Amino acid sequence: MILIIDLGTQSFRATVLDRAGRRVWEFSRPVETHRDGVIAEQDPRVWRAALQEALAGVDRESIRVVAATATLSGLVCVGADDEPMRPAILYGDRRAAGQLAGIAASAEYQASPFRAYSGDFLPQLLYLQEAEPENFAGAKYLLDATGYLNYLLTGEATLDRYTTFTCYGDPTARFPKVGRIVEPGETIGRALGFPDARVVSVSYDSAAAYLGTRLVEAGEALDISGTVTSFGVLWDREIVDPARRVFSIPYGEKWLVRGSTAMSGGVLEWARVQLLGCTFEEFDAMVLATPAGANGVTFLPFLAGARAPIWEPGATGTFHGLTAQTTRADLARAVYEGLCFSLRHIVVVMEELGVRVGEIQLGGGLSRNGLLNRMKAEVLGTPVRAQLDTEVTTLGAATVAARAMGWLGSGESYCAVGEVYTPQVAYREAFARYLEVLGRVIQ
Repeated sequence: MILIIDLGTQSFRATVLDRAGRRVWEFSRPVETHRDGVIAEQDPRVWRAALQEALAGVDRESIRVVAATATLSGLVCVGADDEPMRPAILYGDRRAAGQLAGIAASAEYQASPFRAYSGDFLPQLLYLQEAEPENFAGAKYLLDATGYLNYLLTGEATLDRYTTFTCYGDPTARFPKVGRIVEPGETIGRALGFPDARVVSVSYDSAAAYLGTRLVEAGEALDISGTVTSFGVLWDREIVDPARRVFSIPYGEKWLVRGSTAMSGGVLEWARVQLLGCTFEEFDAMVLATPAGANGVTFLPFLAGARAPIWEPGATGTFHGLTAQTTRADLARAVYEGLCFSLRHIVVVMEELGVRVGEIQLGGGLSRNGLLNRMKAEVLGTPVRAQLDTEVTTLGAATVAARAMGWLGSGESYCAVGEVYTPQVAYREAFARYLEVLGRVIQ
């Protein structure tokens, strides 16, 4: 049996799967985020309590491999007594934005093809070193969220290889407290409290999903949309963007060209609760009640800053084109369209760099939304295919773990695709208006 621990922005989940990838046991607990201006934090003690509760319900005798994955970054200061010294700094926290200029001036960054962003692990480490020197110096370990879960499971301090890409080189010489670097599929150690189980590294959530999804031919893509959207296209060579708008990471013998937004599902939840005060069903009914283009209303969905291809942590959301005739339905559709346009903007940049985007698989919680799936197909102008099981992080992590155990071959995956959505409406004018508004708002 395989035990997957998946810490998301809103919940802690544990899943046991058999060797065929079938779910045999599941556990979930909500996790609250403290937000205050640029601050976004969670309590690692809550993560630990959820993990302990989950493990209490697992048949440990049957588990042979455990893998943990969490959101990117999520800095945890582990004290000498193994207690967290402060709340975990989440990816959405923007206090480290002041570190970006110094990073950009460094030789390591200049030699790197990646773009520095305030939520990455290195800016968080530098922020802690400058703003909280006592915590920085007094910590036994400085771990990312995935590393902290693995530490709880094994007692070993580690940092996965894919997170080091956001550090623009090997961070262990400068920050030895981050632990040793581990590769995807590498055994970290024995699972504490289990009679016969090893813990395998699978990287952070979106990386685990990509590594476990079956992408074979150049141009095949995966859109993982939950609280945020992560988009990756398989390509046969590394794409280096001189403007650092998108980036490439290794994917077997090929490369994955990547771009991500700062918030997607969180935007819809904000619009549903704070803007429209409605149910999901009422939200979708309003979207369908107004035509494509939202009667001239354009929405920039930057409620937590902007990532690819804009990379502006201070960006904010904007409605443009409001008139006395604008309806709630227009606002609802503009929100959906804004999320789709932000994704298309990433795709357009990739295409400018020579990448040909082919079939797009959809995963993550938002891929349960058939209306949004269809709008993505229409805005992108290409068919998209939803995965049968939307929890691609869990299945991707399980796939990486099963491959490490020899239970799956390198080309096999627990992830499988399902329904196809085909374009029915063109959005050329509305997308052009989105880019025009974006150019006015963000210079």
